[in-house]
Amino acid sequence: MDKKTYINETVHERLSSLISEGERLWEEFRANEKGIIEDIVSFTRWSTSCLNILDKLSVSTNRFVKQFEIWVIGGPGQKMNIGAALGILKSAKDEYSLGLAIDYHLS
Repeated sequence: MDKKTYINETVHERLSSLISEGERLWEEFRANEKGIIEDIVSFTRWSTSCLNILDKLSVSTNRFVKQFEIWVIGGPGQKMNIGAALGILKSAKDEYSLGLAIDYHLS
C-alpha cells in the first residue's frame, strides 16, 4: 500500500511546522546564558499544540505523549529538556509518515 494512503497532509504539515518552531525554541534555549526559557508563552503554546497533535496520532498507549510529557514538564526533581521533546516530535512525524502511528480519525 502506498504510504500516501496513510498521510493526512494537514497533519503532516502541522507536524513539520511544530518541528520548525521547536527547533527555533531549542536554539534560543541553547543560546541563553542563564539556561532558561525566556519566552515561556511561546514554549507553552508550542508544547500544548504538540501534545494535542501527539494525543491524536496513536490510539494505543500513545508512547509519544507519555515521553513528550516527561521532557516538557519542569518542576521539583524534573528537568525540562526541549531537545528531547523535539526528538520525540520528530520521531512521531517519522512514524506517522510511514503509516505506523495513526489514529484513523486523522487519516
